[in-house]
Amino acid sequence: MKKTYLILFGIFIISSLLGQSGCTDINAINYDSSAVYNDGSCIYAETKLTPAFKTILNWKLAESSGLVWTDGAVWSHNDSKNEAAIYKIDTTNGNVLQTVYIDNFDNIDWEDITADSFYIYIGDFGNNIGTRKDLKILRISKSQINNESSIHLKAEAINFYYPDQIIFTADIKTNFDCESLISFADSLYLFTKNHGDYRSSIYKIPKLPGTYSAQLLETFYTQGEITGADISPDKKEIILLGYLSGNVNSFLWHLTDFTGNNFFSGNKHRIEISNGKEWKTEGIAFLNNSIWLSNETTFDVQQSLFTLNKNSLINDNKTSIISYSIIKSINVYPNPSKSGDFYIQVENEIIDKISAYDISGRQLQIELFRTNEKTTSIKITDYIGILYLEIKLKAGSFIHKMLLSLP
Repeated sequence: MKKTYLILFGIFIISSLLGQSGCTDINAINYDSSAVYNDGSCIYAETKLTPAFKTILNWKLAESSGLVWTDGAVWSHNDSKNEAAIYKIDTTNGNVLQTVYIDNFDNIDWEDITADSFYIYIGDFGNNIGTRKDLKILRISKSQINNESSIHLKAEAINFYYPDQIIFTADIKTNFDCESLISFADSLYLFTKNHGDYRSSIYKIPKLPGTYSAQLLETFYTQGEITGADISPDKKEIILLGYLSGNVNSFLWHLTDFTGNNFFSGNKHRIEISNGKEWKTEGIAFLNNSIWLSNETTFDVQQSLFTLNKNSLINDNKTSIISYSIIKSINVYPNPSKSGDFYIQVENEIIDKISAYDISGRQLQIELFRTNEKTTSIKITDYIGILYLEIKLKAGSFIHKMLLSLP
């Protein structure tokens, strides 16, 4: 264990001396102009956006659960126990232009849809209480889809299981539900909907029919249940859709500047998109310069399509960055700390709030201060490693990179 922390400490010291790693996104509040490469540490100011209503969907899509744009068309499907079919949508009026029926599989719990150049993939992996052992992704060839308004065809099954799931008794807090799927290179990637810990795990599965043990890649604290995902056509951006328990307080995660399939290695920007009602947002897709969303019918919202301008996802926080003259007057010590105690000394300023984040952007602790004292302190418990202290002053915010090591 100590060896691990020594390695972390070594990386921290080297990167601090050479200025090689840091936040390279100028729109983040902890933008580091000296950073050569991005280390995924960017922290963003709170962002709230309101999607624009586009149209009500046809009654056939009352439970629109997935959304994808491919070959110039938008496709969707319904949730569990509905028709085993996907529907091409007219995005101007919500009408169904074409229906493709899957004759050899039922819609047990279809949750998301994605595509590549040759196939459309449908995720039949909804697992609300963690009891399913028949998880699968259906693959249909685009070459089978002609211009007829109604088509019947057969799909191929990509069966899989989670190797780390050993208990299959019913549990409403299961962390083995999934509603999100993307296609990237030669594999499919699942983002789980963890009811228990509000995290999301990424699993990798081959695109070929067969039966596979899903490969767990990484887990991130998404602070909510992930219900949809899509990757941009240039494969440089991922958008995750979700909500809190009860289908309320919908949000997005905008992932950028990641390396390979380490999708959580880059910038992770959370965006709130609803006012707390039961919106039940389920489908999401990149379409040109827009983000399109679909929802299931609830007491508050009828099944509909909504849009966001993709450029609005970039929150310009440059005005919140403190000037260099004020930064020089801030002293944060000791660094590293072996006790978890950090002292903050500020000249001629009032500290409004101090927040702590781990390297993935998860908030660790908040302490509120409103004092004219030149020195105050914060204590971090139950954490070891690199962290970031955000010090909010009247003049703006300052991010300081720290290390909490073993005593």
